[in-house]
Amino acid sequence: MSIFVSIAAYRDPQLEATIRDCIAKARRPEDLHFGICWQRGPEETLSLPEETHCRIIDVDWRESRGACWARAEIMRLWDGEDYFFQLDSHHRFAPDWDVKLIGYMRRTNSAKPILTTYGTPFTPGENEVLDAEPMRMNFDYFTPQAIALFRPGFIDNWRRLNRPLRARFISAHFLFTIGEFVREVPYDPELYFIGEEISLTIRAFTHGYDLFHPPEPIVWHEYTRAYRPKHWDDHVKEQNVEAEWHQRDAESLAKVQQFLTAPTIGPFACGAVRSFADYEAYAGLSFRHKRAQDYTNVSKNLRTHRCRPTGSRRRARGASSPPSTAPPFPSRHCAIRSFGTWALTMPMDRKFIARIWGTKSWNICWRAAVRKFSLSAGSNPTPNR
Repeated sequence: MSIFVSIAAYRDPQLEATIRDCIAKARRPEDLHFGICWQRGPEETLSLPEETHCRIIDVDWRESRGACWARAEIMRLWDGEDYFFQLDSHHRFAPDWDVKLIGYMRRTNSAKPILTTYGTPFTPGENEVLDAEPMRMNFDYFTPQAIALFRPGFIDNWRRLNRPLRARFISAHFLFTIGEFVREVPYDPELYFIGEEISLTIRAFTHGYDLFHPPEPIVWHEYTRAYRPKHWDDHVKEQNVEAEWHQRDAESLAKVQQFLTAPTIGPFACGAVRSFADYEAYAGLSFRHKRAQDYTNVSKNLRTHRCRPTGSRRRARGASSPPSTAPPFPSRHCAIRSFGTWALTMPMDRKFIARIWGTKSWNICWRAAVRKFSLSAGSNPTPNR
């Protein structure tokens, strides 16, 4: 069973170590076919084992248009492999990760499953420590453009689990699914950074894909970006690039906002298997009102990791790193982050939601969604709260 491994790398010295660890930890490395968009400078080199099946798009970093553009270019390299595995270029892997992921795919009892999560954090170095605790994706807050962002949290009692957990969101740095995903849900090259994950989540869901978190650590991820150049630091006027990062970012944010507030069906938009409203009911979110159900918010009882994943990426123009000051959501309240200010509404009971969302849409509540989308097929039918 062949696996197409997609890696978008931007001036990252961890690219080679990531590929080598991916190969070394796989039980069947001969089944791995790498597609890499290597955005680099002339001083950067890449040395891989001769037997590595690798297709590389070699790009000068000044010509890069961002992460989503790079991932879209990589998808063009897909050659009908059975599975698609999208990663970043700074990971470590669990032993037999390939066999484990394929096994968990089968345990979902879904025809179109996606295994995804935020990888457990690690720090590259000589004495790397890989914590043996899996992560999940929790809702964090809405941006002013109604873009939902996420933060990582721990999976409690994970050692007792033997099958994947239901998920609400997709991580761009850990996405494992069937190969047909490349054809059905191609990456939008016009997106820049913020909004990549929520738009991909909705597009996949409306194309009939079911979302799951692996019940054990499979991939470790480096979150800080401290050791490598960032696209938004390089792509400024002084570097003579085609477009500055904030120009691409503004156009991308406008496109994602349009998608979330006026969704349509079509290329780089929703699928026809499920509706946008179906996803809102499934995830417990209202993009129009920038509100989340209490069971979607991060409960006080859930342990949330202090690191900020790729989902929490918004930053002011000219800043050197994304913000990391968002507090956890209070239990049983809807929290809205608008222009940096937190506002808490009353507890979101059914009557209140019916009033702000409309009774008709709210009647597709979570339990109805479970029945409608056949979410109880052998797995945990409701996301753990």
